[in-house]
Amino acid sequence: MDSSTYRVVMNGQIVPGYETELVAEKFAGLFKLSIEKANALVGTKRTLQKGIALELAETYKKKLYGIGLGVEIEKELPEEKPEATQAPSNVGGDTSPTESVTVAHAAIAKPPQVEPAPRPNQTQLMTCPKCNTEQAKADDCASCGVIIAKVAASIGENNEQAESPVETRAVSNDESSTQLITLLIPAVVALCGALLWYGIAYAFNYELGLIAWGIGGAVGFSAATVGGKGETTGIICGVLVVLSIFGGKYMTAASYQDLFVEQISALSEDGSDELKAVYEQQLAEAKLFVETVTDDQSLREFLVNTGYSEGFESSQVSEEEIRDFKEYSESALLDMVANEPNFEQWRSAAFSTELTEFSTFDLMAADLGLLDIVFVFLGVGTAFRLGRGDA
Repeated sequence: MDSSTYRVVMNGQIVPGYETELVAEKFAGLFKLSIEKANALVGTKRTLQKGIALELAETYKKKLYGIGLGVEIEKELPEEKPEATQAPSNVGGDTSPTESVTVAHAAIAKPPQVEPAPRPNQTQLMTCPKCNTEQAKADDCASCGVIIAKVAASIGENNEQAESPVETRAVSNDESSTQLITLLIPAVVALCGALLWYGIAYAFNYELGLIAWGIGGAVGFSAATVGGKGETTGIICGVLVVLSIFGGKYMTAASYQDLFVEQISALSEDGSDELKAVYEQQLAEAKLFVETVTDDQSLREFLVNTGYSEGFESSQVSEEEIRDFKEYSESALLDMVANEPNFEQWRSAAFSTELTEFSTFDLMAADLGLLDIVFVFLGVGTAFRLGRGDA
Protein backbone atom coordinates (compact mmCIF):
# COMPACT_ATOMS: atom_id res chain seq x y z
CA MET A 1 0.00 0.00 0.00
CA ASP A 2 1.01 3.67 -0.41
CA SER A 3 3.09 4.73 2.60
CA SER A 4 2.86 8.45 1.87
CA THR A 5 1.42 10.78 4.49
CA TYR A 6 -0.35 14.11 4.05
CA ARG A 7 -1.32 17.24 5.96
CA VAL A 8 -4.52 19.30 5.82
CA VAL A 9 -3.82 23.03 5.45
CA MET A 10 -6.29 25.93 5.74
CA ASN A 11 -4.94 28.15 2.93
CA GLY A 12 -6.76 31.37 3.90
CA GLN A 13 -8.81 31.43 0.68
CA ILE A 14 -12.57 31.29 0.27
CA VAL A 15 -14.34 28.83 -2.04
CA PRO A 16 -15.80 30.65 -5.08
CA GLY A 17 -19.45 31.51 -4.52
CA TYR A 18 -19.06 32.01 -0.75
CA GLU A 19 -18.74 35.31 1.09
CA THR A 20 -15.97 35.75 3.65
CA GLU A 21 -18.36 36.94 6.34
CA LEU A 22 -20.64 33.91 5.85
CA VAL A 23 -17.69 31.53 5.91
CA ALA A 24 -16.43 33.12 9.12
CA GLU A 25 -19.87 32.78 10.70
CA LYS A 26 -20.11 29.11 9.74
CA PHE A 27 -16.57 28.53 10.93
CA ALA A 28 -17.44 30.19 14.23
CA GLY A 29 -20.62 28.14 14.53
CA LEU A 30 -18.82 24.90 13.65
CA PHE A 31 -16.07 25.34 16.25
CA LYS A 32 -18.02 27.54 18.72
CA LEU A 33 -15.73 30.56 18.35
CA SER A 34 -16.48 34.24 18.51
CA ILE A 35 -17.02 36.08 15.22
CA GLU A 36 -13.90 38.17 15.86
CA LYS A 37 -11.70 35.14 16.38
CA ALA A 38 -13.20 33.34 13.41
CA ASN A 39 -12.48 36.35 11.17
CA ALA A 40 -8.89 36.35 12.40
CA LEU A 41 -8.43 32.66 11.60
CA VAL A 42 -10.24 32.46 8.25
CA GLY A 43 -7.80 34.75 6.50
CA THR A 44 -4.69 32.87 7.61
CA LYS A 45 -2.82 29.80 6.48
CA ARG A 46 -2.79 27.16 9.20
CA THR A 47 -2.05 23.44 9.38
CA LEU A 48 -5.01 21.62 10.90
CA GLN A 49 -3.79 18.02 10.68
CA LYS A 50 -0.61 16.25 9.61
CA GLY A 51 0.91 12.82 9.22
CA ILE A 52 -2.31 11.10 8.05
CA ALA A 53 -3.38 8.89 5.15
CA LEU A 54 -4.81 10.41 1.98
CA GLU A 55 -8.32 8.99 2.50
CA LEU A 56 -8.55 10.51 5.97
CA ALA A 57 -7.25 13.86 4.71
CA GLU A 58 -9.98 13.88 2.04
CA THR A 59 -12.62 13.37 4.76
CA TYR A 60 -11.39 16.44 6.67
CA LYS A 61 -11.20 18.52 3.48
CA LYS A 62 -14.79 17.67 2.50
CA LYS A 63 -16.12 18.80 5.89
CA LEU A 64 -14.32 22.15 5.84
CA TYR A 65 -14.86 22.74 2.11
CA GLY A 66 -18.60 22.37 2.73
CA ILE A 67 -18.68 25.58 4.76
CA GLY A 68 -16.75 27.49 2.08
CA LEU A 69 -13.29 27.32 3.64
CA GLY A 70 -10.34 26.86 1.28
CA VAL A 71 -8.41 23.74 2.24
CA GLU A 72 -5.46 22.03 0.60
CA ILE A 73 -3.96 18.58 1.04
CA GLU A 74 -0.18 18.55 0.90
CA LYS A 75 2.00 15.48 0.59
CA GLU A 76 4.68 15.27 3.26
CA LEU A 77 8.31 14.50 2.57
CA PRO A 78 9.79 11.39 4.24
CA GLU A 79 11.80 13.47 6.70
CA GLU A 80 8.60 15.23 7.82
CA LYS A 81 6.93 12.05 9.04
CA PRO A 82 6.53 11.62 12.81
CA GLU A 83 9.16 9.37 14.34
CA ALA A 84 8.34 5.80 15.31
CA THR A 85 8.96 6.62 18.97
CA GLN A 86 5.39 7.90 19.14
CA ALA A 87 4.15 4.35 19.31
CA PRO A 88 2.39 3.54 22.59
CA SER A 89 4.21 1.41 25.08
CA ASN A 90 1.70 -1.39 24.91
CA VAL A 91 2.54 -1.99 21.24
CA GLY A 92 6.13 -2.79 20.64
CA GLY A 93 8.88 -5.25 21.39
CA ASP A 94 9.30 -8.36 19.33
CA THR A 95 5.69 -9.50 19.59
CA SER A 96 4.66 -11.04 16.31
CA PRO A 97 1.60 -13.08 15.38
CA THR A 98 3.78 -15.28 13.19
CA GLU A 99 6.00 -16.64 15.96
CA SER A 100 5.62 -20.37 16.51
CA VAL A 101 3.31 -21.53 19.26
CA THR A 102 3.82 -25.10 20.49
CA VAL A 103 1.60 -26.91 22.97
CA ALA A 104 2.26 -30.39 24.29
CA HIS A 105 -0.65 -32.75 23.85
CA ALA A 106 -1.82 -34.53 27.01
CA ALA A 107 -1.50 -38.28 26.66
CA ILE A 108 -4.70 -40.28 27.10
CA ALA A 109 -4.31 -42.33 30.23
CA LYS A 110 -4.87 -46.01 29.69
CA PRO A 111 -5.68 -48.36 32.55
CA PRO A 112 -2.92 -50.84 33.29
CA GLN A 113 -3.28 -54.07 31.41
CA VAL A 114 -3.22 -57.17 33.56
CA GLU A 115 -1.18 -59.87 31.94
CA PRO A 116 -2.95 -63.23 32.02
CA ALA A 117 -1.31 -65.83 34.17
CA PRO A 118 0.77 -68.35 32.21
CA ARG A 119 -0.97 -71.58 31.44
CA PRO A 120 0.22 -74.08 34.04
CA ASN A 121 1.54 -77.47 33.18
CA GLN A 122 -0.40 -80.57 34.15
CA THR A 123 1.72 -80.87 37.28
CA GLN A 124 0.95 -77.30 38.48
CA LEU A 125 -1.68 -76.42 41.07
CA MET A 126 -4.63 -74.04 40.62
CA THR A 127 -6.90 -72.04 42.89
CA CYS A 128 -10.68 -72.14 42.44
CA PRO A 129 -11.93 -68.61 41.58
CA LYS A 130 -15.07 -69.19 43.71
CA CYS A 131 -14.01 -70.98 46.87
CA ASN A 132 -10.24 -70.30 46.66
CA THR A 133 -9.40 -74.00 47.23
CA GLU A 134 -5.89 -74.85 46.01
CA GLN A 135 -5.89 -78.07 44.03
CA ALA A 136 -4.52 -79.85 41.00
CA LYS A 137 -5.49 -78.29 37.63
CA ALA A 138 -8.90 -79.58 36.41
CA ASP A 139 -11.98 -78.38 34.48
CA ASP A 140 -14.14 -78.22 37.63
CA CYS A 141 -13.48 -77.60 41.30
CA ALA A 142 -13.02 -80.69 43.45
CA SER A 143 -14.35 -78.77 46.47
CA CYS A 144 -17.41 -76.75 45.28
CA GLY A 145 -17.97 -78.41 41.91
CA VAL A 146 -18.20 -75.23 39.77
CA ILE A 147 -16.84 -75.16 36.22
CA ILE A 148 -13.64 -73.13 36.38
CA ALA A 149 -13.88 -71.58 32.85
CA LYS A 150 -17.40 -70.18 33.37
CA VAL A 151 -16.58 -68.59 36.70
CA ALA A 152 -13.38 -67.01 35.32
CA ALA A 153 -15.26 -65.58 32.29
CA SER A 154 -17.94 -64.05 34.53
CA ILE A 155 -15.35 -62.37 36.77
CA GLY A 156 -13.47 -60.94 33.74
CA GLU A 157 -16.67 -59.41 32.27
CA ASN A 158 -17.48 -57.68 35.56
CA ASN A 159 -13.98 -56.21 35.78
CA GLU A 160 -14.22 -54.85 32.21
CA GLN A 161 -17.56 -53.14 32.91
CA ALA A 162 -16.13 -51.53 36.05
CA GLU A 163 -13.05 -50.17 34.25
CA SER A 164 -14.82 -48.85 31.13
CA PRO A 165 -16.47 -45.67 32.64
CA VAL A 166 -13.15 -44.54 34.13
CA GLU A 167 -11.43 -44.74 30.74
CA THR A 168 -14.32 -42.95 29.00
CA ARG A 169 -14.20 -40.06 31.46
CA ALA A 170 -10.43 -39.68 31.03
CA VAL A 171 -10.74 -39.48 27.24
CA SER A 172 -13.68 -37.05 27.45
CA ASN A 173 -11.85 -34.65 29.80
CA ASP A 174 -8.76 -34.66 27.59
CA GLU A 175 -10.79 -33.91 24.46
CA SER A 176 -12.48 -30.94 26.18
CA SER A 177 -9.08 -29.55 27.20
CA THR A 178 -7.76 -29.89 23.65
CA GLN A 179 -10.81 -28.11 22.18
CA LEU A 180 -10.35 -25.21 24.63
CA ILE A 181 -6.69 -24.80 23.66
CA THR A 182 -7.62 -25.00 19.97
CA LEU A 183 -9.85 -21.91 20.41
CA LEU A 184 -7.79 -20.00 22.98
CA ILE A 185 -4.41 -19.95 21.21
CA PRO A 186 -5.74 -18.59 17.84
CA ALA A 187 -7.75 -15.94 19.76
CA VAL A 188 -4.59 -14.76 21.55
CA VAL A 189 -2.73 -14.64 18.22
CA ALA A 190 -5.58 -12.61 16.67
CA LEU A 191 -5.42 -10.11 19.56
CA CYS A 192 -1.65 -9.75 19.05
CA GLY A 193 -2.32 -9.17 15.34
CA ALA A 194 -4.75 -6.33 16.11
CA LEU A 195 -2.21 -4.67 18.41
CA LEU A 196 0.51 -5.10 15.80
CA TRP A 197 -1.67 -3.47 13.12
CA TYR A 198 -2.40 -0.51 15.40
CA GLY A 199 1.22 -0.16 16.50
CA ILE A 200 2.61 0.00 12.97
CA ALA A 201 -0.11 2.41 11.79
CA TYR A 202 0.40 4.69 14.79
CA ALA A 203 4.19 4.64 14.61
CA PHE A 204 4.64 5.09 10.85
CA ASN A 205 1.32 6.84 9.98
CA TYR A 206 0.22 4.33 7.37
CA GLU A 207 -1.55 0.99 7.34
CA LEU A 208 0.21 -1.93 5.69
CA GLY A 209 -2.41 -4.21 4.14
CA LEU A 210 0.10 -7.06 3.89
CA ILE A 211 -0.19 -7.44 7.66
CA ALA A 212 -3.77 -8.67 7.17
CA TRP A 213 -2.44 -11.60 5.17
CA GLY A 214 0.16 -12.28 7.85
CA ILE A 215 -2.49 -12.26 10.58
CA GLY A 216 -4.51 -14.82 8.63
CA GLY A 217 -1.51 -17.10 8.28
CA ALA A 218 -0.57 -16.78 11.96
CA VAL A 219 -4.10 -17.51 13.24
CA GLY A 220 -4.57 -20.53 10.94
CA PHE A 221 -1.08 -21.88 11.69
CA SER A 222 -1.58 -21.57 15.46
CA ALA A 223 -4.88 -23.49 15.26
CA ALA A 224 -3.24 -26.25 13.21
CA THR A 225 -0.28 -26.41 15.62
CA VAL A 226 -2.48 -27.19 18.63
CA GLY A 227 -4.44 -29.82 16.74
CA GLY A 228 -7.35 -27.81 15.31
CA LYS A 229 -8.81 -29.29 12.14
CA GLY A 230 -12.10 -29.29 10.29
CA GLU A 231 -14.68 -26.97 8.74
CA THR A 232 -15.74 -25.44 12.06
CA THR A 233 -12.17 -24.62 13.08
CA GLY A 234 -11.57 -22.99 9.69
CA ILE A 235 -14.67 -20.78 10.07
CA ILE A 236 -13.65 -19.75 13.60
CA CYS A 237 -10.18 -18.81 12.35
CA GLY A 238 -11.70 -16.70 9.56
CA VAL A 239 -13.93 -14.83 12.03
CA LEU A 240 -10.97 -14.21 14.35
CA VAL A 241 -8.98 -12.70 11.47
CA VAL A 242 -11.82 -10.31 10.55
CA LEU A 243 -12.14 -9.20 14.19
CA SER A 244 -8.37 -8.77 14.45
CA ILE A 245 -8.02 -6.64 11.29
CA PHE A 246 -10.98 -4.38 11.95
CA GLY A 247 -10.07 -4.16 15.63
CA GLY A 248 -6.67 -2.80 14.62
CA LYS A 249 -8.24 -0.39 12.13
CA TYR A 250 -10.72 0.81 14.76
CA MET A 251 -7.95 1.58 17.26
CA THR A 252 -6.03 3.42 14.53
CA ALA A 253 -9.05 5.51 13.48
CA ALA A 254 -9.85 6.31 17.12
CA SER A 255 -6.30 7.59 17.72
CA TYR A 256 -6.49 9.82 14.61
CA GLN A 257 -9.86 11.14 15.78
CA ASP A 258 -8.56 11.98 19.26
CA LEU A 259 -5.56 13.79 17.78
CA PHE A 260 -7.75 15.84 15.43
CA VAL A 261 -10.10 16.84 18.26
CA GLU A 262 -7.12 17.89 20.37
CA GLN A 263 -5.63 20.04 17.62
CA ILE A 264 -8.88 21.80 16.72
CA SER A 265 -9.79 22.38 20.36
CA ALA A 266 -6.43 24.07 20.90
CA LEU A 267 -7.54 26.89 18.58
CA SER A 268 -10.07 28.11 21.12
CA GLU A 269 -8.43 27.43 24.47
CA ASP A 270 -7.25 31.01 24.92
CA GLY A 271 -9.65 33.88 25.63
CA SER A 272 -12.34 32.51 27.95
CA ASP A 273 -13.93 36.00 28.05
CA GLU A 274 -14.55 35.78 24.33
CA LEU A 275 -16.11 32.34 24.76
CA LYS A 276 -18.38 33.68 27.48
CA ALA A 277 -19.58 36.39 25.10
CA VAL A 278 -20.35 33.71 22.51
CA TYR A 279 -22.21 31.70 25.17
CA GLU A 280 -24.35 34.68 26.18
CA GLN A 281 -25.08 35.57 22.56
CA GLN A 282 -26.10 32.00 21.73
CA LEU A 283 -28.30 31.79 24.83
CA ALA A 284 -30.08 35.02 23.86
CA GLU A 285 -30.56 33.79 20.30
CA ALA A 286 -31.92 30.49 21.59
CA LYS A 287 -34.56 32.19 23.72
CA LEU A 288 -35.48 34.54 20.85
CA PHE A 289 -35.82 31.58 18.48
CA VAL A 290 -38.21 29.69 20.77
CA GLU A 291 -40.29 32.81 21.53
CA THR A 292 -40.66 34.21 17.99
CA VAL A 293 -40.29 31.47 15.35
CA THR A 294 -43.62 29.82 14.56
CA ASP A 295 -43.65 29.51 10.77
CA ASP A 296 -41.50 29.97 7.67
CA GLN A 297 -41.90 33.75 7.58
CA SER A 298 -40.92 34.23 11.23
CA LEU A 299 -37.96 31.88 10.69
CA ARG A 300 -36.71 34.05 7.80
CA GLU A 301 -37.05 37.18 9.92
CA PHE A 302 -35.12 35.50 12.74
CA LEU A 303 -32.28 34.53 10.37
CA VAL A 304 -31.99 38.10 9.12
CA ASN A 305 -32.11 39.70 12.59
CA THR A 306 -29.53 37.32 14.14
CA GLY A 307 -27.10 37.29 11.21
CA TYR A 308 -27.65 33.69 10.11
CA SER A 309 -28.56 35.06 6.67
CA GLU A 310 -26.71 37.48 4.40
CA GLY A 311 -29.99 39.05 3.33
CA PHE A 312 -31.31 42.33 4.67
CA GLU A 313 -34.97 41.33 4.29
CA SER A 314 -36.85 38.10 4.92
CA SER A 315 -37.50 37.69 1.20
CA GLN A 316 -33.74 37.60 0.55
CA VAL A 317 -33.14 34.53 2.76
CA SER A 318 -32.13 31.63 0.52
CA GLU A 319 -33.26 28.02 0.89
CA GLU A 320 -29.63 27.00 1.34
CA GLU A 321 -29.30 29.30 4.35
CA ILE A 322 -32.44 27.79 5.87
CA ARG A 323 -31.09 24.25 5.33
CA ASP A 324 -27.73 25.16 6.86
CA PHE A 325 -29.40 26.70 9.91
CA LYS A 326 -31.58 23.64 10.49
CA GLU A 327 -28.65 21.28 10.04
CA TYR A 328 -25.98 23.09 12.09
CA SER A 329 -27.69 25.47 14.52
CA GLU A 330 -31.37 24.77 15.24
CA SER A 331 -30.87 21.72 17.46
CA ALA A 332 -28.16 23.51 19.48
CA LEU A 333 -30.48 26.46 20.17
CA LEU A 334 -33.32 24.17 21.25
CA ASP A 335 -31.00 22.22 23.54
CA MET A 336 -29.83 25.42 25.25
CA VAL A 337 -33.38 26.48 26.01
CA ALA A 338 -34.36 22.99 27.20
CA ASN A 339 -31.31 22.33 29.39
CA GLU A 340 -30.20 25.91 30.29
CA PRO A 341 -26.53 24.97 30.78
CA ASN A 342 -24.23 27.32 32.65
CA PHE A 343 -21.07 28.63 31.01
CA GLU A 344 -18.81 25.80 32.19
CA GLN A 345 -21.28 23.13 31.08
CA TRP A 346 -21.70 24.80 27.70
CA ARG A 347 -17.95 25.18 27.24
CA SER A 348 -17.21 21.52 28.01
CA ALA A 349 -19.86 20.33 25.55
CA ALA A 350 -19.45 22.97 22.82
CA PHE A 351 -16.53 21.41 20.96
CA SER A 352 -17.50 17.78 21.41
CA THR A 353 -20.87 18.37 19.69
CA GLU A 354 -19.44 19.18 16.27
CA LEU A 355 -16.18 17.27 16.46
CA THR A 356 -17.90 13.99 17.30
CA GLU A 357 -19.69 14.16 13.96
CA PHE A 358 -16.51 12.52 12.68
CA SER A 359 -17.45 9.11 14.09
CA THR A 360 -14.77 6.45 14.37
CA PHE A 361 -16.67 4.13 12.06
CA ASP A 362 -17.02 6.88 9.44
CA LEU A 363 -13.27 7.42 9.51
CA MET A 364 -12.71 3.67 9.18
CA ALA A 365 -15.00 3.54 6.15
CA ALA A 366 -13.30 6.54 4.56
CA ASP A 367 -9.89 4.94 5.05
CA LEU A 368 -10.93 1.53 3.68
CA GLY A 369 -9.58 1.06 0.17
CA LEU A 370 -9.81 -1.65 -2.47
CA LEU A 371 -6.37 -2.98 -1.61
CA ASP A 372 -7.39 -3.29 2.05
CA ILE A 373 -10.38 -5.43 1.04
CA VAL A 374 -8.18 -7.65 -1.12
CA PHE A 375 -5.74 -8.32 1.71
CA VAL A 376 -8.62 -8.97 4.15
CA PHE A 377 -9.95 -11.67 1.81
CA LEU A 378 -6.46 -13.14 1.48
CA GLY A 379 -6.03 -13.20 5.25
CA VAL A 380 -9.44 -14.78 5.89
CA GLY A 381 -8.93 -17.36 3.14
CA THR A 382 -5.49 -18.33 4.44
CA ALA A 383 -6.76 -18.71 8.02
CA PHE A 384 -9.72 -20.81 6.85
CA ARG A 385 -7.59 -23.21 4.80
CA LEU A 386 -4.95 -23.68 7.50
CA GLY A 387 -7.55 -24.03 10.25
CA ARG A 388 -9.47 -26.58 8.22
CA GLY A 389 -6.29 -28.61 7.76
CA ASP A 390 -5.80 -28.17 4.01
CA ALA A 391 -2.07 -27.55 4.39
